[in-house]
Amino acid sequence: MLLPTAGILSSLRTLRAQLVSEVDHLSAAEFSRIGIHPKFGEMTLGQWLEFFLLHEAHHLLAVMQLIRTH
Repeated sequence: MLLPTAGILSSLRTLRAQLVSEVDHLSAAEFSRIGIHPKFGEMTLGQWLEFFLLHEAHHLLAVMQLIRTH
């Protein structure tokens, strides 16, 4: 199912606001908690967030490149 651009952007904004809301109140100790990434091993929550944002940016760039070529 294809969504209109406005709907996709709205969803992205809503999801980003939810993410910010979830992490905005976390303490330094909570940001230091460790999770295990299957490829990169131990990562703090702060590192997971950085990784997520870079990963998301990679996908957004790919989308923008596809739009430009079509």
